[in-house]
Amino acid sequence: MVKKIFAFSIVVCMLFLNVACDTLDILNATKSKLDPQNPITITLWHYYFDEKEQIFNDFVDEFNSTVGAEKGIIVQPINKGRISDLEKAVTNSASGAVNSDPMPNIFSSYIDKAIELGNMNKIVNLDDYYTKEEKAKFVQHFVDSGTYDKKFMVLPIAKSCEVFYLNKTKWDEFKAVSNFTDKDLETWEGISKISNEYYKTYNTGENRYKQAFFGYESLENFIIVAMKEQGIDIIDGENKMVNLDKPALKKFFNIYFKNMVEGKFYMSGKFRSDNVKIGELASYVGSIAGAVYFPKSVYINEEESPIQMMVLKPPTFEGMKRTEFIQGAGMSVAQASDAEIEASIEFLKWFTKDSNNLEFAVKTAYLPARVGAYEGDAFNKALNKFKTKDEQWENLVDAYAVIKDAVYEGNTYYAPPFDKSFKVREILGKTLQGCVEDAMLTKSGTGKIDYDKQFEIWLKKLKKELDKNEIRYE
Repeated sequence: MVKKIFAFSIVVCMLFLNVACDTLDILNATKSKLDPQNPITITLWHYYFDEKEQIFNDFVDEFNSTVGAEKGIIVQPINKGRISDLEKAVTNSASGAVNSDPMPNIFSSYIDKAIELGNMNKIVNLDDYYTKEEKAKFVQHFVDSGTYDKKFMVLPIAKSCEVFYLNKTKWDEFKAVSNFTDKDLETWEGISKISNEYYKTYNTGENRYKQAFFGYESLENFIIVAMKEQGIDIIDGENKMVNLDKPALKKFFNIYFKNMVEGKFYMSGKFRSDNVKIGELASYVGSIAGAVYFPKSVYINEEESPIQMMVLKPPTFEGMKRTEFIQGAGMSVAQASDAEIEASIEFLKWFTKDSNNLEFAVKTAYLPARVGAYEGDAFNKALNKFKTKDEQWENLVDAYAVIKDAVYEGNTYYAPPFDKSFKVREILGKTLQGCVEDAMLTKSGTGKIDYDKQFEIWLKKLKKELDKNEIRYE
């Protein structure tokens, strides 16, 4: 009996020791690896420029002098140029290319690049560092847009949506000599009719000057959104393929292609606001951030004419519902030492807390990523600070008013990603633009264009490029 009691006591003691050891392991695992006496420096690569870079650097300085000083973290921001330059630099670092820089701890990233780096095991799964409760404080679609294969790869910082900008002064002038009303601006079919009549009015006789009514800042976005309005995810992340639904593509093509070839729509250069400024365009769909760049005046034949801006939700096809397209890079965290990862997460959680996220988003003309920014009157209070800044910032306030409710209500859309989905965007835009340019040359020569045949030519080129890049489609 004594032996049994003794044996039982040993078992109990062993169990107690095991539990104690497990508890100690947990405590050690959760214990901070940071030391305020020996601060750690982490690098952060971004693509902000000019005023936006200064705004971001101010936030970094504030962190370094407060939370960073308290916990032993120094964030070193590095501007790597355009997002394409940054992505190339990150890829080189991750693959160990000759003369490449060491991998940054945090970097601006789109989900497409994060997927590539995740396949190389070069970034962390943010689900390991954010609880469900913490993730729920971000706009759900923004979180979804940074998630792939059930891995949270890109933390949303701020996003952009598209709005419909008009030279109100020119639009009012045109309405006075036509039968169109603001109601006609609500559909693509209406925009097409307006554009055709506008062209006739301003490109004949004494008025002859290259003037089109409408442009779209991103052709790729136009294609993706036009397909989504018809219920089609042309970029199908779930099935890792491209949906080439022929009737839906043809509906978009009929609106876009002929108007572009005949000069009724116009897209040239990087920013449509520049086209508005020199009188080439009267309206366009573009990023909400472009509101602060909408011109105050138009310059035609060296004459300056003041104009007013009008901003609306983008058009949609008749009988269909517009879904606001969201885009914008977030931030990913690279695999590194426990201390570096902890420091990176500390900064990102501080940078994206409600008050900081709202302030950064509004100051940089983006949409905040946190749900709290859209609740109550926090957003309006932040915007009121800019109403008296100057006329350009008043434009931004108007643009926010058009779009922010759609974001809060979840009426947004992002193209579900998969490996090579960014390449799909590139192929969609380049093949269609190439067909437009070829058709323009044909029109300037023989003047005869078979638009149904042009659609088939585009499809053929599209499929050829997808095949070449080993991207599945149906």
